[in-house]
Amino acid sequence: ALNAGALAWILWWAGPQAPWWQAGNPQFSLLLISSCTGSMTAYAVCAVGIATLANSIGRVLEEERILSAGLAEANRRLQAEVAVRLEAERAARVGEKNLREILEGSAIATFVIDREHRITHWNRACEVLTGVPASSMVGTRKAGEVFYGRPRPVMGNLVLDGAPESRIAEHYDGAYRRSALLPGAFEGEGFFPHFGEKGKWVFFTAAPIKNAQGETVGAVETLQDITARKEAETALEKSEAFHRGLMETLEDMVFRIDLNGRFSYLNPAFERLTGHRARDWVGRPFLELVAPESAALVREQFRRGITGESLATEEVCLLDHRGEKIPVEINVVNLKDEQGRTAGRLGVARDLRDRIRAREERARLERRLRQSEKMEAIGTLAGGIAHDFNNILYAVIGYTELSMDEVGEGHPAWCFLEEVLRAAQRAKDLVGQILTFSRQGPDERRPVRVDTVVREAMGLLRASIPSTIEIRQEIETEALVTADPVRLHQVVVNLCTNAAQAMEEKGGTLTVRLEEKPEVPSRLGPAPGPYLLLTVEDTGPGMPEKVLDRVFEPFFTTKDRGKGTGMGLSVVHGIVEGYGGTVTAQSEPGKGAVFRVYLPATGSGAETGDSDDVKCPVPMGRGERILFVDDEEALVALGQRMIESLGYRVTTRVSSLEALELFRASPSRFDAVVTDLTMPHMKGDELAREITRIRRDIPVILCTGFGAEAAGPSNGIRAVVNKPILRKDLAQTLAEILREAP
Repeated sequence: ALNAGALAWILWWAGPQAPWWQAGNPQFSLLLISSCTGSMTAYAVCAVGIATLANSIGRVLEEERILSAGLAEANRRLQAEVAVRLEAERAARVGEKNLREILEGSAIATFVIDREHRITHWNRACEVLTGVPASSMVGTRKAGEVFYGRPRPVMGNLVLDGAPESRIAEHYDGAYRRSALLPGAFEGEGFFPHFGEKGKWVFFTAAPIKNAQGETVGAVETLQDITARKEAETALEKSEAFHRGLMETLEDMVFRIDLNGRFSYLNPAFERLTGHRARDWVGRPFLELVAPESAALVREQFRRGITGESLATEEVCLLDHRGEKIPVEINVVNLKDEQGRTAGRLGVARDLRDRIRAREERARLERRLRQSEKMEAIGTLAGGIAHDFNNILYAVIGYTELSMDEVGEGHPAWCFLEEVLRAAQRAKDLVGQILTFSRQGPDERRPVRVDTVVREAMGLLRASIPSTIEIRQEIETEALVTADPVRLHQVVVNLCTNAAQAMEEKGGTLTVRLEEKPEVPSRLGPAPGPYLLLTVEDTGPGMPEKVLDRVFEPFFTTKDRGKGTGMGLSVVHGIVEGYGGTVTAQSEPGKGAVFRVYLPATGSGAETGDSDDVKCPVPMGRGERILFVDDEEALVALGQRMIESLGYRVTTRVSSLEALELFRASPSRFDAVVTDLTMPHMKGDELAREITRIRRDIPVILCTGFGAEAAGPSNGIRAVVNKPILRKDLAQTLAEILREAP
């Protein structure tokens, strides 16, 4: 009982929470044993254990007190830490909210990925740029598909992984660089064809996101639409390429000079113009390129440019690489800086050599036109004079021939009349030469006896060449050439006139030689074969070599102003070359000059039967009826008597209108019509046209003092007889047309 009571007391005293109130406690086990045996020994032992237990209980209670105090401090600290964490979480939520609001409100397309490469933010600007909504992107790893159309890392993924540049280069192939502002960031640009209708150029920057410990926990990538800028750059590049190409292909020299007057740019035309290398002249003064006589003008222009005055276009001379002068037209403008101050000059230099040549050519053509107009006026005057003179000669020759028929060859007056007729014939030839010389027409080529042309030309020139000049003719051939006799006449006249002018001061000898050569020296170039050689030689002062080299140039002359056009020998050269021949000049100072003309020979004049000495019987008529029309009564009377003397019946009229009315009244009355060309009211060719309208088969002969070419279109005209009319020519013509008439 005592033991049980003691045990109960102990249990009550200790309480059920005592640490030893455990089945496994050794003290508790010992106490239970003692109580059960009732042994005093055990009791003693128990008393000792109780004392020991008491000590233990005291220690336990102290430890519990200390532990309680520690737990209280730990709890306080925990509560403080929890409060800090709660505040941090709240701040983080506020920061994330602010970041989201900033990203959503930003005009720069931005997306964020976490350390798992999942997209956590995809702002509104990113939606607009890509056309992909945030709802389809947040929480995914599809950035590569959106930007490149296939799974692949974007720059943000590579930055998050800390990829080396070699790996970045694999994906971006040089279209990237390290950011100069953000450590560990990279930037680049690319074209994304599936953005928008035509694709977009995008500039992107990716940077790592780090926590407080410096660990990379994500990445942010910003994107800017630079399409407009790239298009502007492309347009600028095209514009620059265009202007660069324009500058390089311009024929004009383009240059830029600084305020010190030194070249800072020269286009390729500079090298073509001057022969200098452009790179050798950049940095050199512009004045070094200017000819001395233009230097003062260029300095003045430079001074005016510095003061802001307007710069006029000027003609100056530059120096090429050989030191020769190049005339150019320079136009310069001032270049301004951003403050509007003169920063230099831009100039264009245009080569004037072609313009000067064109100007000289224009002057040459104007001189040629004036000469042509002068010759046309001379031709018109000569034609008028010839017409009137031919009418006079017509009467002289006609009445002389009629007189010779009346008196007969045995009459004492016959020889006098023959001389009159011969003189009138020479006058007729002279008028014909005047008409030939002044006539301007097409080149009518035919076989021509050059000796005849030479004699006619020399006869024409004899009156105009001073008597101090002796003329020698050495004609040794009657060879033919195929040419226009008018052009050959011009060749002879021009060569002889040139020779005569060289001797007009001191006189001398003019020798004209015509001979036939089996061939031309090979050095002269024409094809092999027989050639006719015309030589014109003078004993004048001769020419130096520099003049001789230019003697056939158009408008080149050594004569005083007003004494020559410089066209004579150039015309000779052109005509001869056109006929397949060649012309040479040989001269030395003090030894005169020799001009040789080689023309291909086409036969002999004897073969053609061309002889002035052949006399044919005059064909006579058999009473055919002829209508003769002329506006001069004296010529009408002469014509009537001449035609009647040939055996024809003649009706005359002095008016072309009266003649037309007469013919209209009785078209079958006449067998032929002979009419003058130049008449009032109605010209002879118009009368012929009206007559042939009435009767198509009527033959018409036209008489003219202007040459056959003045008759114009045929208008029913069967033949043209030049005035003054020779009786034999008219007889032959009448016989031929009446024989051909139906």
